[in-house]
Amino acid sequence: MGIVWLASYPKSGNTWLRFLLHAVLFGPIESTAQVAQRFPDIHVTPTLPETGARVIAKTHLKWTDQHPGADRTERAVLIVRHVRDAFLSALNFRRLHDEKETITRLTPEQYALEFIQAAGDRVWDSLGYGTWPGHARSWLDQPRFPVHLVRFEDLRRDTAGHLHPLLTFLSIPADDAAIERAVDLAGFDRMRALEQREKSATPDRNPVFAGDQRQMRKGYMFMNAGAVGQSLSHIRPDLDALFDKRFAHTLKRLGY
Repeated sequence: MGIVWLASYPKSGNTWLRFLLHAVLFGPIESTAQVAQRFPDIHVTPTLPETGARVIAKTHLKWTDQHPGADRTERAVLIVRHVRDAFLSALNFRRLHDEKETITRLTPEQYALEFIQAAGDRVWDSLGYGTWPGHARSWLDQPRFPVHLVRFEDLRRDTAGHLHPLLTFLSIPADDAAIERAVDLAGFDRMRALEQREKSATPDRNPVFAGDQRQMRKGYMFMNAGAVGQSLSHIRPDLDALFDKRFAHTLKRLGY
């Protein structure tokens, strides 16, 4: 047994997917530490355990032959999200971080225009995540292992219906009742409540949810709205068209 990657460009639903899988396999989620331990994040835990058992882990890295654990990789789930929604979630994510960061000090319009020019977040690209199109392409076009594509929007619209084929791909047995229970246990309201509870209880860094009490008091949370089909017109009227044109090829390929 090897590594199964839960791969995504940042802010595309990877954390939610980990919660869903935890709920299917282990039941109720008492703490984010449970999720982090059972479904490690390669950006937090660079060295994955070599137990002989399958490891399901999160990555935002684009795929290359130098990806950590490349020689142990068995398969991957690629979760994607419409670029406009991913951008708005990225904008919220940036507000969870130090306001001295250059990217954080950009206005929403400046960040949007830079996102278009760079085909994604330039900081994330420098960290090895790639551009928004390049990240998806790197996973889908590699020939070494099978990849199951999940669109965030489909998972939001019919979570149980799209969890079924994903679990089949992972060879994880689960009946309808178990899946429906997992959907409830990993619902957005429950996840937001857990984030609020843990951040209110301790100032320490949360193992899953970025940000702290100070940012939460300002109204910025890691678990944002999980919205789909959003417009950028409130930032600038022509941004929807600019995004759609810039990312047209990849949007079409991904079924948008």
